[in-house]
Amino acid sequence: TTSLTLSMASSASPETYLFEDKPLDDYENKMMGTLRKKFAGRDGAISDSYALMFVRGYRNEKKPEEETLKKYEEMLQTRSELKIDKILDSYPEGYEKYNEIYKIGILGNTKEGRPVYYERLGLLTPKAVNEFGYEKFKRCHIRMQEEIRVRKEILSRKMGSRIFKHVVVLDMDGFGVRCIAPKIIRKLKSLI
Repeated sequence: TTSLTLSMASSASPETYLFEDKPLDDYENKMMGTLRKKFAGRDGAISDSYALMFVRGYRNEKKPEEETLKKYEEMLQTRSELKIDKILDSYPEGYEKYNEIYKIGILGNTKEGRPVYYERLGLLTPKAVNEFGYEKFKRCHIRMQEEIRVRKEILSRKMGSRIFKHVVVLDMDGFGVRCIAPKIIRKLKSLI
């Protein structure tokens, strides 16, 4: 049995203390146990840090336990439907082209260790997305997001403290009316 205390000894100074690294309280320990018990066998690819994001993220809802369980189950369902647990096993069709048309990447890490990710959204043209194909684009974007999630897990182990947040630098230079069509906005929102 794995301990759910998730106590990660942090060598971080008080100036760089991360919210993510805060020790779990009784509610969080209880909810982590509930998630692991209720979804045993379905959430093997989900780390404790990833599960904790749901526990902390929905804690202030009117019914936090219900909302956490609902959102966690929805996440597992989406991961299953889109086969996200296997997405890093190979590159989706067109991944190199995706990286050419969608100017994105990791710049490095903040002093606290969080990855800094950038998107040059203004350089992405609707024409390029349409020519590439939205479903391929979506699959490639999901893979990139999963790469970031795994990167945070690796950084967490390396630093000895939980990291489940990242910084996004969104460069909107060039983003204009051509990108505001309702159909395009709906597609972009579905990727967030």
